[in-house]
Amino acid sequence: MEEKRKRHFTVGEVKKQILYFMLRQQAPVKEPEVTEYLKSVYSEFNRASVNRHFSALEELKCVTKVYPVHKSRFNYWDIEFKNLKNIKKEFSDIQLSNYTKAKDIIIEENFPGIQLSLYKKYFIYMSLFPSLFDVFLTNSFKQLLKRANELWEIKNYHDQEHKMHIIDSKISERFFETDFLLGKADVEAKQFVVKLEEHIQKVNDAYNTSPSIENPRPVRKSQAVADELYALYYDWYEKCLEKDQVLLTTPS
Repeated sequence: MEEKRKRHFTVGEVKKQILYFMLRQQAPVKEPEVTEYLKSVYSEFNRASVNRHFSALEELKCVTKVYPVHKSRFNYWDIEFKNLKNIKKEFSDIQLSNYTKAKDIIIEENFPGIQLSLYKKYFIYMSLFPSLFDVFLTNSFKQLLKRANELWEIKNYHDQEHKMHIIDSKISERFFETDFLLGKADVEAKQFVVKLEEHIQKVNDAYNTSPSIENPRPVRKSQAVADELYALYYDWYEKCLEKDQVLLTTPS
C-alpha cells in the first residue's frame, strides 16, 4: 500500500493564501469558504487546519473575528483598518495597494462620507504611488494636505477648489519622484502625472483668462476644463479598478 505523503508548507505560505482570498472579498468570509479555496490551491485541506491558521492570524492582529447578523455555526472573519498595518508588517510581500478592499477600508477610515469625486482621486493616488499609499495607511494624508497648503506658496488661483487642484498635481509629482528614487515607480504612474499636469495647466489658463469682447464669459471655459479634469480622474479610476479586478481572477 502506497503511503500518502504529507504536504509541507513554507513559513507563512497558507496564512498568505488566506489573506489573498480575504482581500479579494468585499464582505467577511466564513471558514468553510476559505477551506474550499485552500482545497482548490493545495488539492486538499481540512477545516481544523484552517481554524488554526485563523487563530494565528488573529494573534498577529492581521484579521478580526466578526459576528454575522444571523446566527451561524461557522466563524466569520474580516480585514479591518487596524489589521492592514500588521499585514504590511508581517507579510511585506503582499501588495495591499493592489486590492480594492484595502483601499476602500483606508478611505472609509480616513474620510467617512467622502464625496465620490474625492474617493476616486484618492483611490488613484493609492493605486499609482506606493509611497503615498503608505501615507494613507498611517492616516497621515490630512496632515500632508495641511502641510502642503501651508508650505507651498500657491499664487494666482481662482478659488479654493482651483488651489486644491494645483496642490493635488504637486503632490502627485512629488510622490512619483519619491517612488522613482526608491525604484517603485511604473509607467502608468508617469503617464498619470503628465496627463494631470497638462489638465492643471488648462485649468490655470482658463481661470487666468480675462473677460473680453471675444470671450465675455471665461467662466464657461473654466467650467469646461474643470469638467475635463474630473473626467481624467474618472478614466484613471476605471483603469486602476480594472487592474485590481484582474487580481480577482489571477492565481496568487
